[in-house]
Amino acid sequence: MDRRNFVAGSLVTGLATPALVLPESAWAKKKAEGGDSESDVESLQRVSLFLTPAGQTIFLTSLIIIIGGVMLYLDMQRRWQRFATSRVDVSKVPLLGGLTRPTVEKRLANMNSVGKILLAQTTLFIVINALASRKPKRVSIVNAGNDFTSTSNPRVVRNSQTKSNVDALLKRALVVSATGAHFDENTGELLALIPPEFRKR
Repeated sequence: MDRRNFVAGSLVTGLATPALVLPESAWAKKKAEGGDSESDVESLQRVSLFLTPAGQTIFLTSLIIIIGGVMLYLDMQRRWQRFATSRVDVSKVPLLGGLTRPTVEKRLANMNSVGKILLAQTTLFIVINALASRKPKRVSIVNAGNDFTSTSNPRVVRNSQTKSNVDALLKRALVVSATGAHFDENTGELLALIPPEFRKR
């Protein structure tokens, strides 16, 4: 199968997938069964968003990035790397600092706010309204104490029908953060801050 057709087919399937929503009680049970979500141990898992005040957790199926008229796509049904936002910054510790992942705060210090974040069903949109000199190399999503990072690069959406479907879905999307998209020109990381960004222990 042609890769472009496969990507388009996967995207259409993702857009049509009904939302998988967990109430807060189920989220708490899942957290207890799967271990402390604030754990510093890296893991691979599906990206889920905890949304307030509804008190629900939604598992994402698609991520669409719109930048300068170009539409990029990431399959959210794959597992992403997960880190806890509560990790201690050891960047200045000799030897150890260069081997660990910088904290969210550390990375944000080198980023510029570039756009907004919207949600429609189980599709997350990042609409970049500021000029960026390069396409994002990787994407991170920070929400409820979790720092998720993609394990693959976003792909360009070229199919005209798919673009039309995405545009129609975007018109029904709700803004979850008007200034939550941040970009690092040096590393190429696009970071989405989605309230509540940090969840207290």
